[in-house]
Amino acid sequence: MRWVEPSRQTQPERARRLIEPTIGLMAKSIWSKPTSFWGWMAVCSMPPRAAGPGANAAHEPAMMASSDRRDVRVRTGSGMRFGSLRRLESKCTRSGWLLWRMEIPGRHIYAVAMSMNTARRTIAEMKPAERLDGIYSIANAQLGTTQKGKPYLRCLLGDASGQASGRMWSIEESTFRRLPTDGFVWVEGETQAYQGELQIIIHRIDPHEPTPEQLREILPASDRDPAEMFEQVKQLLGTLEHPAMKALAETYLADEYLMDGFRNAPAAARLHHAYLGGLLEHTLTLMQLTDVICPLYPRVNRDIVMMGLFLHDLGKTRELYFDRGFGYTDRGELIGHLVEGAIMLHDKAQQMMLETGTRLPAGALTILQHIIISHHERPEYGAAKIPSSPEAVLVSLIDNLDAKTVMALDAARPKRESDFSLGGNFTEKNWALGVKLYRPDPLAD
Repeated sequence: MRWVEPSRQTQPERARRLIEPTIGLMAKSIWSKPTSFWGWMAVCSMPPRAAGPGANAAHEPAMMASSDRRDVRVRTGSGMRFGSLRRLESKCTRSGWLLWRMEIPGRHIYAVAMSMNTARRTIAEMKPAERLDGIYSIANAQLGTTQKGKPYLRCLLGDASGQASGRMWSIEESTFRRLPTDGFVWVEGETQAYQGELQIIIHRIDPHEPTPEQLREILPASDRDPAEMFEQVKQLLGTLEHPAMKALAETYLADEYLMDGFRNAPAAARLHHAYLGGLLEHTLTLMQLTDVICPLYPRVNRDIVMMGLFLHDLGKTRELYFDRGFGYTDRGELIGHLVEGAIMLHDKAQQMMLETGTRLPAGALTILQHIIISHHERPEYGAAKIPSSPEAVLVSLIDNLDAKTVMALDAARPKRESDFSLGGNFTEKNWALGVKLYRPDPLAD
């Protein structure tokens, strides 16, 4: 971001002359009560302005429908401060400028702001040599040392479109200690190409706590409707035949807190389905595969496989946090979702017996717990036991089928293809799969 030279003039014409050549910025005329603070400031993340004759008037209803609040920063004599902009909707102008009022906590600063409608570009849309300024998720923040012995920051910065590697080549250790290892930050910087990938060079970084509205813009989420997916899961559970399996499914579904986490949690912090609603989407796919595969193997107990896949990753609602980015809770680090899921099943079986009088057969409880703790297949992959029943083997294979297929597709043919990529027929080596992946569709023109 480029800060505009402070000025005591408040005319919209001056704001236009200063800001219009700077794409993606908005001009602010600021004054303070009771103190005397004047200046211009610039922020981004506004909806795009329509083009063509009369387009602004036509676009005005869309502008009015957008969020009427923005969190911004203002540079004052005592340093950088955060504040909130609240739009005065009645002052929306046909020229594409909006009027805003700003409040900075503890400073009683109020402002009227004249702004152009501009759109923030996502990480997936960015190309090298672009400037950026805004709120991003930060993950795996680490302090490294350059060849000259100076500390530098390395991290992953992300928004709803994806992640990019971030570097800040000069950072004070005190600044690094203020940053969350996994959380959200306000970043000013620029993009560059590095070894065929997009990298963000950070010029300024500060911790930031986003609003709920901003979270939906920052964190990636499933393209599918969670309510619709959850309804499909319930329908598949409704096909269970054994009375104890039906009662167990109803006990889980009645736990609103758990099901809310199930609908919103990612399936993983990074590897596959790493987005809001990812756990639900992954589980639904596995249950749908079961509906197709089990008739081919009539000696397999379909109820056990279906219930096992519904339960296999529910412990991730406790293993992962997903309200400030994606990462592991203390219980996730110390216990993990396999053990959490097995404990949860024991508790739900006890609850079902107390509430309904229905007892889960001991053999079914044992096999379902075995499925949960063994579905990673091998100890080196995190399994507590190797799958040791036909149903456990099938659950592990179906889980692996979806997880690895999605990992391969996300690497070779991502849903949101970046404007800038290495090109060529192969990806960089995918360390989770252990290979470079062939990009093209073999039958594509």
